[in-house]
Amino acid sequence: MLEFEPTGWDPRVLFEVESDVPVTTLLVNDMGKEDYRDGYIPTRRDKFAGFNRRRFHQADIELPNYKRYHLLVVNESPDTSARIEYSIKEIQ
Repeated sequence: MLEFEPTGWDPRVLFEVESDVPVTTLLVNDMGKEDYRDGYIPTRRDKFAGFNRRRFHQADIELPNYKRYHLLVVNESPDTSARIEYSIKEIQ
C-alpha cells in the first residue's frame, strides 16, 4: 500500500503499476482503505480508479479534495510472488 497526500486543490494524478504476474489495483481514500481491510469492496465514492488482474495499470485521474489517498496493489495468487514497480505523481 502506498499512501500519498496531493498538494493541490482538485489534484490530478498519474499512477502506473507494472508487475510480472497479474495484480489488482485500487486507488482509494481512507474509508475505501478501511472497507478493503474489513473485507468489503470499496464503494464508488471511496474508490477512484482500479484495474482487476492485469500486469500493467495506468490511470490519469482528477481527484476530489481529500487529505490522503492510498494505492493498494493486491497479488491474488497466494502461491506466486509478484515483482511490482509502481509510481504515482501529481500532475500540475
